[in-house]
Amino acid sequence: MLDIILAAEGGDIDPIAGSISTVQVASMFIGIFIPILVGLVTKVTTAPLVKSMLLLGLSAISGFLTEFVNDPSFEWQQALLTSVVTFITGVAFYFGVWTPTGVTASVQAVGSKPKAE
Repeated sequence: MLDIILAAEGGDIDPIAGSISTVQVASMFIGIFIPILVGLVTKVTTAPLVKSMLLLGLSAISGFLTEFVNDPSFEWQQALLTSVVTFITGVAFYFGVWTPTGVTASVQAVGSKPKAE
């Protein structure tokens, strides 16, 4: 809709806003579940810095693979933007949804030995 209005007014179309694809939106949704994946592969005692770096790495992989699959000409700016959005989505869901609901604690408890009573 925005590109139609800008084109009608003779304005330039923003290359980033005009090129957000369905695959990039899917990458954002992947960002919702990346914190759960990080919780599955780390322990409760793992340093928060390690967890955040793992989240950042998985977000970058998701963003760059998404852009590679989406566009054979591969624009690194779009891949970087998608990676950043995926990371921000992951952090927001970690602190805003997964931690308050107890999902992160439950996920990190998977595979650990139960405490002896």
